[in-house]
Amino acid sequence: MYAITGITGKVGSELARTLLAAGKPVRAIVRDAGRGRAWVAQGCELALANMNDRAALTSAFTGVPRQCGVGRGVGMRDGAHP
Repeated sequence: MYAITGITGKVGSELARTLLAAGKPVRAIVRDAGRGRAWVAQGCELALANMNDRAALTSAFTGVPRQCGVGRGVGMRDGAHP
């Protein structure tokens, strides 16, 4: 299983399409369920989480050995790298 944040963007969506085409399971981590529906239709598992919600992110990444965070501010805290 691969979990991807930023899946609705250019890089994240390309990564997801590549993994799905290779038959790999993908969990789409999105803020908006509406935007995630298209990924469910393509075979992704859906997890709802906001990057500021530690509990939701913990749940979204549980059981996922491979994670990819793609998007503006991923890995950033208060504008600086942690």
